Amino acid sequence: MRYNVLFCDDDQLSERSKSRIEQVIEELQDSDALLADGFDAALIGLTQSPNVLAVYEYDMCLRILMERDGMELFEAVDFMDFNVLSCLGENHPVFISLR
Repeated sequence: MRYNVLFCDDDQLSERSKSRIEQVIEELQDSDALLADGFDAALIGLTQSPNVLAVYEYDMCLRILMERDGMELFEAVDFMDFNVLSCLGENHPVFISLR
């Protein structure tokens, strides 16, 4: 399986992105949705269903693991697969790829 991870020059999130993340987190406060700790920058929205869930961009999660934790791509994929995706259950976030 091949993974393409987009890298940007931005060391910090733009004010607009920070504002959007804060808005999504605020909207999720009144739900039972769980957030993925340490992946705020990858939070892109929420589901529009009776059971509201947080939605994260998978590739951005990989980028965070690589930049923040110094992982290689294969290590980041393994971490996501075994420590995040395999533990998902009720009210856990959704991870999508924007490819």
